[in-house]
Amino acid sequence: MFPPIIHIALETLAFTLGGMLYWRTSNASTQPSDRWTRWGVLAGAALGAALGSRGLYVLQYWRALTHEPLEIWLGGKTIVGGLLGAVVGVETAKRALNWTESTGDGFVLPLLVAIVIGRIGCQLSGLSDLTYGNATTLPWGWNYGDGVPASRHRSTKS
Repeated sequence: MFPPIIHIALETLAFTLGGMLYWRTSNASTQPSDRWTRWGVLAGAALGAALGSRGLYVLQYWRALTHEPLEIWLGGKTIVGGLLGAVVGVETAKRALNWTESTGDGFVLPLLVAIVIGRIGCQLSGLSDLTYGNATTLPWGWNYGDGVPASRHRSTKS
């Protein structure tokens, strides 16, 4: 597998391209026309996704993590936590900025692109960052050298 920096690079690329797509495809029907409000909503989404993905991972594996080194704490993330965190972040930002209109449609394409790029990063990173998923017998499961085929659909400890 590739070094862990590949996953970090692809995750950064996912956030960057997702943000750029949001910025470029936004229009008056889906996003605030005011530049600063749009920046605020985007920042709320990014910050919420980052905190939510890590936070839910820590809550899910709290007992297992109490005996692990810091790099294990920083390794895992969950897509569900990221999505939940992003929703909370966007809604918090909208409230703080007094934006009452719906913004969900403007995030669909950027979110899809960001998830695909991020999942490729998980696929390429192997066992190093604990995003390899649950063991599976399905034909598309990957063997990362530990003899256990694994589906990379969500973060988990094996």
